[in-house]
Formats: sequence, C-alpha cells, structure tokens
Amino acid sequence: MSGRVSAGGKTKKGKNKNDSNTRAVMTVAAGGGRQKNQPVSRAKDNHELAKGDNKKNTDPKKTVEDQTNDAEENDENETRKREEEAQRAAEEEKKMAVALAAEARERIETKLSLRSTNLNAQNNRPDEDTFVRLDSSLKKNTAFIRKLKSLTEAQRDMMIKDIKSLNLTKYLGEVVQAIVETKIKMSDVHCSITICSLIHQRYVDFSTQLLATFQKSFSSKKDDIMSNMTKLRVDTRLIAELTETGVFTDKEGLPLLNNILQTLIQTDKESHDNLSIISSFCRHCGEDYAGIVSRKNRLLVEKYELTLPKSEIFSEDTQASCHRMMLDYYMTLSKHLVHEHHRLQDIERQNKKTLQTKGELNIGRKEHWERVQAAYQKMLINISTFADLIDQDMPDLPEDESAKDEFNALMGFDTSNRFLNAEFDIETSLWEDEETRLFYENRIDLKALIPGILIKESSKAVCKSDRQDEEDLAMLIEETAESIEQEMMDLEESGEQSRDEEDSDDVSIDDIESLGGGGSESDDIPDYINVNSTLPGANIKIQMENYLLHLPQSINREFTDQAAVDFCMSLNTAGNRKKLVKALFLVPRQRLDLLPFYSRLVATLYPCMPDVSTELCLMLKGDFKYHVRKKDQINLESKCKTVRFIGELTKFDMFPKTDTLHCLKVLLLDFTHHNIEMACNLLETCGRFLLRSPDSHLRMKVMLDIMMRKKAAVHMDSRYTTMIENAYYYCKPPETKPEVYKKRPPIHQYVRKLLYTDLRKHSVEKVLRQLRKLDWADGDTRSYAIKCLTRIWNVKYNNIACIANLLSGLVYYHEDVGIQVVDGILEDVRIGMEMNQAKFNQRRVSTVKFLGELYNYRMVESSVIFKILYSLIMFAVTQDGSNPLDTPENLFRIRLVCVILDTCGQYFDRGSSKKKLDCFLVFFQRYIWMKKQHPTWSERGTFPLDVEYMICDTIETLRPKMVVAASAEVAFEAAHQLEVEYREKISPVLLQDVNQLGSPGPANHELTTIAEGDESADPSDSDTGANQNVDKSLYSIAEDDEDAWSERGEMEVSSESQSQPGNMSTGHRSDHVDDGALDSVGENEYDDVCHMVTKEPELVKCAEDDEFVSAFERLLTDSVQSRNSETVKVPNLDVAVPMHLRGVGHKKPVFQGTSSDDDTHMKVTLITKKGNKPTFKDLKVPIDSGLVANIKQRGEVERAEKAAMKQLTLNINERQEEEEHQLAMMSVIQKATPPHSYHRDRRQRYQHPKGAPNADLIFSSGGRRK
Repeated sequence: MSGRVSAGGKTKKGKNKNDSNTRAVMTVAAGGGRQKNQPVSRAKDNHELAKGDNKKNTDPKKTVEDQTNDAEENDENETRKREEEAQRAAEEEKKMAVALAAEARERIETKLSLRSTNLNAQNNRPDEDTFVRLDSSLKKNTAFIRKLKSLTEAQRDMMIKDIKSLNLTKYLGEVVQAIVETKIKMSDVHCSITICSLIHQRYVDFSTQLLATFQKSFSSKKDDIMSNMTKLRVDTRLIAELTETGVFTDKEGLPLLNNILQTLIQTDKESHDNLSIISSFCRHCGEDYAGIVSRKNRLLVEKYELTLPKSEIFSEDTQASCHRMMLDYYMTLSKHLVHEHHRLQDIERQNKKTLQTKGELNIGRKEHWERVQAAYQKMLINISTFADLIDQDMPDLPEDESAKDEFNALMGFDTSNRFLNAEFDIETSLWEDEETRLFYENRIDLKALIPGILIKESSKAVCKSDRQDEEDLAMLIEETAESIEQEMMDLEESGEQSRDEEDSDDVSIDDIESLGGGGSESDDIPDYINVNSTLPGANIKIQMENYLLHLPQSINREFTDQAAVDFCMSLNTAGNRKKLVKALFLVPRQRLDLLPFYSRLVATLYPCMPDVSTELCLMLKGDFKYHVRKKDQINLESKCKTVRFIGELTKFDMFPKTDTLHCLKVLLLDFTHHNIEMACNLLETCGRFLLRSPDSHLRMKVMLDIMMRKKAAVHMDSRYTTMIENAYYYCKPPETKPEVYKKRPPIHQYVRKLLYTDLRKHSVEKVLRQLRKLDWADGDTRSYAIKCLTRIWNVKYNNIACIANLLSGLVYYHEDVGIQVVDGILEDVRIGMEMNQAKFNQRRVSTVKFLGELYNYRMVESSVIFKILYSLIMFAVTQDGSNPLDTPENLFRIRLVCVILDTCGQYFDRGSSKKKLDCFLVFFQRYIWMKKQHPTWSERGTFPLDVEYMICDTIETLRPKMVVAASAEVAFEAAHQLEVEYREKISPVLLQDVNQLGSPGPANHELTTIAEGDESADPSDSDTGANQNVDKSLYSIAEDDEDAWSERGEMEVSSESQSQPGNMSTGHRSDHVDDGALDSVGENEYDDVCHMVTKEPELVKCAEDDEFVSAFERLLTDSVQSRNSETVKVPNLDVAVPMHLRGVGHKKPVFQGTSSDDDTHMKVTLITKKGNKPTFKDLKVPIDSGLVANIKQRGEVERAEKAAMKQLTLNINERQEEEEHQLAMMSVIQKATPPHSYHRDRRQRYQHPKGAPNADLIFSSGGRRK
C-alpha cells in the first residue's frame, strides 16, 4: 500500500522532478515503444550491435598503414592529454601551496592583532557613563543569554550588535555560565572566541570569572567531562584559542591547558580513547603551541620552494615542552597498535586452524573476529592521521608470513594476489577466463554518473523501510507459495499434471504478460512516444511498464549497465524498486541466460539501492526453503532457476557465501532426486568460485568430499552419477601434467619466429634480409634453418608460396641450401608413399604443394615434377588392389596429384611440357578409372562426389577442351594407344629393349611409365644417325614446338613491356626469347627438339623488318647531313725549325723565343716551298703585333698542360701502388671461396622480387572445389 501511495500521490515538487527527468527516460522508451505488429528480434539486435562494434573497432576501407597511423595518432593524443592533465594538476597543486602559505600568514597576523587588542583591553575599556546609557532590562539580557546557549556562526552579527547595545554588568555570571555549559560545534568555535573577546574588551571581570568557571568545571565534574568526549574536545580547543587571543593571560591559560592535556595523556596510556581529542588539538592549535606542521602541508610547500610563517605567540620552550608531550603520547600509541596487530594475527591464525579442522567457524568466534578487526581498522586510521599531524612515521606492522605460506599451501594457490605476475592462470583464478573476470568484477560506478539528488531519496527510503522489509517479504513469499500450491492443486484436479509437470512455474499469466516474458505482445501498453497523459503518476507507471517489458533484452554487459543507469535516472522510487525486484524474481524459468545479466544489474544498483539486492536475496531464500520443504518431484526448472540465480548473485558478492554454502549443505542432507539436480546446478554456477575463494575454500572442499562419498555409498541412476561427476570436476578439475615445451636456443627460436610467425606476402623481403644475417658458417644454425625450411607442414598452408619465394631469393647467396631443401622435400614425398599412414596426410599435402611452388619459383625442373606425378600413379600400384600401399579405397594420391597440378600445372601450356602433361592426363584418367571400377566402390555405392568435383576442376582448369574418358575401356584404350605410338617413335634411339617393359594395356598387372628422352641431351647426338629413323609425325611435332616457342616469346615480351620495372615478373616462371641463360636443363622446350631440325632456318619477311630497314636508312641520312654541315677547322700547329738548320744559326724552334736585335721586334723564320725544295726566310715582326701575343699565350698554355699531365701521371702511379698493396692484404685475410656450381653456370643471377603475387589468385578459373 505504501508503494502505491508513494507512486501515485506526488507533490508539485515531485512532479517537477519527474518532468525534468523525462528526457533521460527517452533511452528506455525508444527501445520500449514499438508498434503491435513489430515483434522484437533479439538476434537482429545482437547482429546490429556486433556489426556496430566491428565498425567501431576496425574499418575495412582502411589499410594496415592507415590503422597504424591512426593508432599512433591516438597514442599521441592520449600522451598529450595526460601531459596536459599532469600540467593542470601541477598548476592547481602550486596554487594550493601558495594559498596555504598565504592563509597561514593571514591567520597568524589575525591572531596577533586580536591578542594585542585583548591584552591591552584594560586601557581601552569604556567608562561607567557609557554603560548607563545602554539597555540593562531583564527581558533583553535574558534573551541574550538564551541566544548564547544556542550559539551558532550564523548569529555572529546579531550577537555582536546585542553586546554593543546591552549592559551586561549585572549578568556576567549568567553569561559565563552559558558560555561554559553550551555544547557548540567545532565550526562555531571562532564565533565563540569573537564573542568572548568582545565581552572581555568591555568588562573587567569577565576573563577572571570565565577562567574560574572553567577550572571549577574541570575539577568538580572530572568524570562527567571525561565521559562526554565531544564536549571535552570543543572545550579544550576553546581554552587554547582563548589563551592564544589574550582573553586568558599566559600565566592563567597555559597551566589550565597543560593540566587538561596531562590528564588526557596520563590517564589514556593503555586504551587510548582520547586520541580524537589530542588529534583535534594538534590539528587546530598544534602550530601555535607545539610548533608542528602536518607532513602533507610541509611536503606541499617544500615542493614549490615556499616557506610557512612560524608562529611566535608562545616561546620556544613552551612549544618544545608541548611537542615532547605529543611525541611521548605517539610512542605509546605505536606500541598499542603493534600489540593489536599481533593480536588480530593470532585470532586469524586460530580461525584458519579451525577452518582447517572443522570446515566452518561458529557465530561467536566470527563475531569476535569482526569486532577486533573493526576496532583495529579504526585505530589504524586514527593513528595514521595523528602521525601525519605531528610529522612522524608510522610504525612497522609485519605480516605473519609463516601462517600465510602455510594457509596458501593448504589452499593450493596464493590468496593474497591471484594475478601476481599479471598473467591469467586458469588453475588459480576464480574465473574461467579473463572476459568472465571482467564481467563479474568490473562494474560501472553509478555514484559518479548519477546526480546525488537522485540517489538521496533511495537512501532515505532504505533507512525508513529497514524495519518492515522482513515482514513484507515474508508475507510476499507466503502469498507466492500459496498461489503456487493452489495452482498445482488445480492442475491435479484437471488431469493436466502429467502434461505440464516440467513446464509449470511460479509465475502467473498476468505477471508474464506484464513483463513481456511470455513471448506475446501486449495490446494495452501504448508506445512511449505517443503518451499524452497529463497525470505524472500514470506517466511514470507507463515508463516502468516499458522498462520491465524490455528488461529481458538485456543480453550483454552494455545493455545491462545502460538499464541500471536508466532506472536510476528516471524510475528510482520505492514502488518501482519493489516492482523491479518482483520482475527480477519472476524471470521466466526457460531464460536461464538472463540470470547473469540480472545479477549484474542488481550488483550495479547495490551502491545506490541496497534494498533491491536485500529484498531479492530474501525472496530467493524463501523460494529455496519452500522447494526444499515441499519435497515434491515437480517444478524442476523453477528449482534449477532459483539455485542458479543464487549462484550468480554469489559470484557478484550480493548473496552471502555462508548462506550459499548453507543451501548446499541442506541439499546434501537429503541427496536424492531433485535435490541432486539442484546441488549440481548450484555447483556448476558458483562451485569453482566458492572453492577458490579463501573464505569459503575449506568448507567447500569438505562438502565436495561429502558429495562424492554419498555418490559412492548410494546406488544412483547413471544420469545422476554423470551429473555429480561433471559438477565435481568443474569445481575441481583433475590434475593434468603440464605440457613440456622443448627448450631451444635463442637463435633457433628466432628462425622459427621468422618463418612461422613473421612471414607474410608483404614481408618476404624483410624476412629474407634477416635470414641472410644469420651465421651460415655455423653448422648448427645452418642445419636448423634448412630443417625448418624443409618441414613445410609447420607453416600455414597459405604461406607455403611465401616459403618458396623466400628460398628462391636465398639460393643465390647460399646455393647448397636450396639443393638440400629440395632433396628433403623429394625424400618426404617418397617416404609418404612408402608409409601411407593417414596421420601424415596433411603433411603430404603441404609437401607436394611446396614442391609445386618450388617449380613456380624455378627451384626444380619440369622433369622432377613429372617424375613425382608418375610416381604417384605408378608406385606400388596394382590393378587388383592387393598392395597395401595403394588400396582401392585409398583416394589420397588423386588428391595429391590434383594439388600439384593446381599449383604449377598452368605453366605446362606450350612446348614439350604441354605434350608431357597431355600424356600424363591420359595415364591419370586410367589410374582414376582403375579405382572406380574396383568392386570396393560398387559395393559401397557411388564414387565420392568431392573427389569427382576435384578431378573435374583440375582438368577443366588445365585443359578446358580436353575430352574426359567416360568409361574405363576408353581410358585404358587411350593409354594403350599412347604407349604404342611413343614406343615406335623412340625405340630406335633407346639403348635398352623396350620389350622388357611388358605388353601394355588393361591386361597388365603392373602399370609402367612411358620412357622419357634425355631432355639435356647434347645436340651433337643428332649426328649418330638416329634422327634418320624418325618419321614425319615426330618432325611435325618439333615444328609445332618451334612455332609455339616463337609465339610464347612474343607473348612474354609483350607482357614484360607492360609490367612494372623492378618487379622481376612477379617472381614466377617467365621464359624470355633472348634470355636462354635463365632456362635450366630441360626447361627450354625448344632445346628438347632442336637437334631434330634438318633444314636451314628460312627468313620470314614481316612488317618489323621493313620498319627496321627504314629506320636504319633514316639514321644514315641524318648522320651524313650533319657531317656536311660541319665547318673544317685548320689546326694551329707550332712548327719547329728543321733539324738540318738548327746548327746553322737557328738555335730556337720556329715561333719560340724573341730576337736579340732589339726589344721592339721578334725574329721568326718563314718556311716556303718551291717545287720539292723548302725555302727558309727570316722576318722581324714587331713585338706589339697580334702574332707575337698569340705565340706567347699559346706557349704559356702548353707549359701549363704539360705540368698538369706530369702531376696526373704521378698520381696514377701512386694509386696503382696503393691498390696493389690492398689486393695483397685482401688475399691474405680473405676466406676460401665456396666451390663453383656447374649446374648454375648457364643461369643468369636472379634478382629476388620485393613481393611475389599469389599465383593461385592470378591463375584461378573458378571451379566447384574450394
């Protein structure tokens, strides 16, 4: 009734509050208000929520680089925010320190001013004529005294005004008595000091009477005063403040204050009940009387290099004496704290021993421990506060490590810190995984999100309704039990008990419809958005109905937390809380998935509304007792729902663990039928939590042992036995041996990390650089790297191509590595065929896939691939299927062949490789039909469809136009004809008798391979005469191969021109027309048949030749024209005097030197020729002419060139000598070069690509098999 009245009878203030919160409820109404024909789709909501979370976490449009940049930007923003917050906090802290120093300075100055005024009051008091003019009536003076007895800070101005207007000469005794006996608060002490100072400044006898009254009160009623600790704390501070301000002189006030402090300290050396009084004195007066500053303030001021002013009211001797008194008291406090600490440890040790022996503590011992612990915690807090006030260190409180280690050993795990090394350990944790721990331990703080005004009402309601909760809940439980009993009686009378025995529940139809748990929509609940009611009570009611209607949709942590916030913001009333508790209690019995989320809702609301948790736990206790007391074998789902709800609340610490253990104990007392299922459900919900919790471990362990003993002693149904064992091993999993990890050297771990973890399509270059940095000269490192490269099954299947790409780049630096890896792969393929064990099937698939990728990256030749293919369909193959290495029902070799062909078969599309693949597909079909026609498959039924699809996809990809054999006869006949044809063609050139191979055809018991010619045969073998026996058909095949080779060259040249530079043609096989050095032995199909051509190659005219001729002619014409346009320059030669004239007066060469006739002319010799005889004539040229100037200038240039050439020659000689010296030194320290591989002489060094593309993605044609 009270709930309905509070919900309906709202005042105007309540209405305004509800109206202001209407907008906050929109989140609930938006989810709750929907049309009648729009049912809730919970799966859709979950999908949309997950989709939104994925969009929030990862954006598929962003590349990895963008996501990395975003993450770095977010980190920078977070760092900047933290720096700004730290800077802001530092600024605020500095302001606080400055304000603290200023406040201390102002306080000391105020006290000194007031003290000076009060000490000189006798010189400034008014005369008697002044008091005559004031009001001395009894009425007003009595009123003033009554006001003194209820003095507060708010009455300060009024009291000051009354003192100035009243004549209190005749009423000083009553005033003093009122001041001494009044019980004022600590916040009103300053007002009292002001009043006393003002009265002291006007009346002479006031201070004397006040001091005498205080002395009398402390001496006569000492015991009464000590019993009233609050009054004593205020009076002590009041006397101290009166002495500081000069109302009491030092000779009068200090002895009285010293007497009070001595009494408080001397009489309290054991119990220390007066600690709060001493702490209050030190907080407010310690700086003036003892010269002490709290450690917190001192550190804050010293941090910013500020100084606090020192109080000089009292002398240093007085301050030292008081300080010594405080230190003595603190020493006794420290000893008392250590003693209580040891006492508490002794009690805890005894309790642990009791738990170890009995499994539980009695109520008296538990309550005693709780009282001692509460007293210790209170003392610890008070002493830590007092230590900070007097700037002293706290005493050491050692832990009892021996008892702790003993208890942890008994428990089996560390009870103090289950996450000691920040690693989640499922064997020692309370929870199954990290997500579960976060769900049960990390909850939102409603007090930080919700305004305090919305929580205050619920707190008051809890205080008022505590007395009636148990009675109301007991009445509600009785009514619920009676309704269930009546419902079951009706079912028995109507004969429907057998049909509805497992589906009946303690929820009425009306309740289900109102809560939305029945699955049908309610037509009477309007949409929240369309509500236009003018009554606030009706509006709140509709909101609550919508809230409860959508409460079952709280199926994740976010929805549950939002529901708690919405309830606090808009629906927090006493009536709504009761409705919420009932809705939670009446959760449908089929919706066990809601119990963890409802429990989280209750735990989230607990700090603000503890009554919700209390009422729900009481209702669950009553329901559990009802089911246990009833002892009927119906309502099993309701019973399981109740115990599971209790278990979930226990994990949130809402349901006491002792009550949960008591429920389990009650079920074990009568461990039969439904009690077994209830106990197992309870253990599966919270059994592990109780077993691993320190305070319930031992009791839980005892109960588990009791349960297993009961199971062993009593014969039970197998279903019950399985349930009990599952529940037991869920709580206490069997001990398993820890997995032993192989210890590897760091370099081995690094190699495995590079190959198995870091290697991706985009990181091949990076991994290759790291592998090259390994110490390949070390035999151990080298062999382990080769071993990791060979064991390709340890690599992810999609990364096998990356390993082949990596190996192709590594062999050019360490060629023998590639040889050893290929040998190891071929050996693994052979061993797989010889062993034929199903457990190695995945390994074999990875191996043949790797072999195909090695061919794609030019690590093996086509002959190796075809030998492996023929081995798969020929090795240990018999037509009757008698060989256990290849039984008729074993189709795995077909899968291996398809894997190889899917990997590298697209490259066998021209030349001799194309012919080889065509031949192989014929024999492959014969092998397939040999499997199909075996009686094994006729008995089992049809051939496996997945194998059929795989074969069809492979053949369709490689040879789309190929006709597949429709029957076994067609396949065997085609293989037979192919063998006959090639036997006739190659029999003249074979060195062995072909007849030794046996007759071909379906009648063979052992399938044989066709003989392949030596692909690497020398062309000179054609001179032996064997080519004369080759018929025209083989010759035509050679011509076809040549045409195909030319077409292939043209196609790949065009593709190369379109590819990006530096991509190395994606790293896969790409044969070039003009790059025969890249072709390994047997890879160039043209080389296989070039020795069969007997005629000279003919010139075929094409457009390219005409273009070349025209371009060449144009080039010649341009060159001739450019030469014709050039001018011929006559070189200026310096001709010397002939040899036969040098001795006849010509001492100098021609054009060199000057004549000695005079300084104005130069003598030159002119050489002319008449006929065949030269004539010489001397001439004198003026020295200022241009000819002489040019001669001199050219001579200087020639001398400079000769000097430069001389210096260059000398430098070259020095450089050559230095290089020869370096080569000599390098030859001494250089290591021996590795042996040259003649196998790679014809191959040009291959530059490793930066990233090879996915060959499967490029050449995929889209088949049925994925």
